Amino acid sequence: MSTYAAQPVEGPVMELPIDIRTALLGMWGRRHIFFAFVLLAVLAGLSGGWLLGKKTYQAETLLLFQTDAGAVETGDVGPVSLETHMNMVKIPINLEEVRDRLELPVAVQTLGAGTEVQIQRSTSLLSIRTRWESAAGAAAIANTLRDVFIERHLTLLYQGERNALGPMLEDAQKRKALIELQMSRLGDFEKSTRKRVGDEQKVPPELEGLGDINIRVERLRDAIYDDQRHRANVADLTRAEIEYEKARKLFEQSLLSQLELDKARTSYERHKALTVDTDQIDAWRTELERLQSVAMPDSNVATSPSAAVLQDMLLKDFYIRLELIELEEKVRVLARRDADAVAILDAIRHRKLPRGSDLAERSRFRIVSPAKVPVFPQSSTRRLFAIGIFALLTLAGLGLVAGLEVLDTRVKSPADAEIKLKLPVLGAVSRAELLGKDRLLNLSGSDTFRAIARRVRLTDSTEGGSLLVTSYESQEDRVEILLHLAAALGRQGERVLIVDTNLTHDAPTESKIPASVTERLLGERACSSGLSEFLDGSARELANVTINTVLPGVDILPKSRGRLEADVFAGSRMKDLLEQASKRYTLTIVDGPALSEGAASELLLTWCSSIIFVEASRSVPSGKIRSGVARVESHRRSVAGVILTQMEDPFRTIV
Repeated sequence: MSTYAAQPVEGPVMELPIDIRTALLGMWGRRHIFFAFVLLAVLAGLSGGWLLGKKTYQAETLLLFQTDAGAVETGDVGPVSLETHMNMVKIPINLEEVRDRLELPVAVQTLGAGTEVQIQRSTSLLSIRTRWESAAGAAAIANTLRDVFIERHLTLLYQGERNALGPMLEDAQKRKALIELQMSRLGDFEKSTRKRVGDEQKVPPELEGLGDINIRVERLRDAIYDDQRHRANVADLTRAEIEYEKARKLFEQSLLSQLELDKARTSYERHKALTVDTDQIDAWRTELERLQSVAMPDSNVATSPSAAVLQDMLLKDFYIRLELIELEEKVRVLARRDADAVAILDAIRHRKLPRGSDLAERSRFRIVSPAKVPVFPQSSTRRLFAIGIFALLTLAGLGLVAGLEVLDTRVKSPADAEIKLKLPVLGAVSRAELLGKDRLLNLSGSDTFRAIARRVRLTDSTEGGSLLVTSYESQEDRVEILLHLAAALGRQGERVLIVDTNLTHDAPTESKIPASVTERLLGERACSSGLSEFLDGSARELANVTINTVLPGVDILPKSRGRLEADVFAGSRMKDLLEQASKRYTLTIVDGPALSEGAASELLLTWCSSIIFVEASRSVPSGKIRSGVARVESHRRSVAGVILTQMEDPFRTIV
């Protein structure tokens, strides 16, 4: 026969420790685990999304900012813009007040993060928008924050007003006290002057009834001036009354603040006090008319020197009393405004003011729309949590399947065997192609075993050579592969001798361990002589102990019924056996025991020219097979290749 040499195949410098396609097919084989995780992921995703996810509701309240010339006067603080008010809504003290009122177990930062305050573009509308995990909570937070902000605004407004009213009220009271002191002193002086005038006006009877022309002219001028001033006061009173009525109607329509209404009412009452005479003023006017009707002597008649002084004193007293009335009204108005401010501040401090629109009526803000409980959530994290949990568990299941497949070091396919064992794969046989233990031999053969037989001869083309067929662990597949291989070689014209070196079988039915080659070929037929007799010297010639089989071109050297010890394989008789076989047969196939069963195979490989491993797919870890290969190589022998059995159809195609 021709000599064939196996050509080395150069692989890539860097290669993966696993075969990708084999790993994917292996993962597909574990798909039940992945599908279980997918089902678990669906259930966990739905449950986790419902339990862990939260719905976010949004509520909004709108405030209309009313101001004069774009700003609001806050007492002595000065004009405050709408932008400043917007920035005052979310100050920490307001957020803390909202948290305390609603008893929210959250941090101020969390409450502030869920609240947004902004000014509607090109308007004076202030929007307070709150996002919360409950619909009622979102509306309550928005409305409460609005009320707290308005209370803070009113506190600044009325506190500033109190600060401004204080000096004004103090100055008016001082002026009132000074005028009262002046009136007291003027009254004492008036009494003494009246007495002096009475003494001086005692004139002769012939001069009584005469008046002075100059004094009468002066009195006429004063009367004309008083009439003009009275008509001017009446006009001012009419205008103030109209403005007050207009302010009162605007206030009733919520278009004017309480402060502006108070200013209009004060102006009206002031003009009313200056125009409408009281009973005291009417009495003074009557007294003045009586005094003016007194007949005064002319320039040629003797007059009282103190009469003019008394007249001037009475006029001054009249004007001082008018000023006192005006100051008293001013003090009363200022005191009432201060008392109102104190009452409002006290009500705010003790939370006695009504909420909502009634509270806003006292400020520069009007509630356009309160925050209502939203019906639908703005957003929800339930779907996100459900998808996340589903994806996480699905990836975990995929990772588990991939991890199990990667950590599974058993040989699964030819490509996987070449990577893990660093050995050429001579063939892969499926379960259907193996003979059953109790079935007749299939003499027709198959293309798979024809190809395996051809590759075996390519690895060892020596005429009369010997081939050791072994495995790491004992398995029936090795016997079946050996029989099919011998049958295929016999059909290709080879003369094949099968040597049964099995040490564990004394009878075919002794145990449940796999049947030996002898039992598979000969069954219950008795063997008078065999390997035992040849090795102990009872039979000198090989031809006397070999038996023809039903397989064309295949003979067998049975084990016979004698018990063998592994040491006999190291003797010269074993060498002599293989030398005689090389002369009669083109190939001797030795059925070696498994490496895990002892040292028999290691003793046999000393005499064999080629070694082949037969391993079942997904049965033995690759590490154990590599250790067996290492034991072979320690005897300076190399493994020609490996044949995989029990292959599933998808893996069998990966050759």
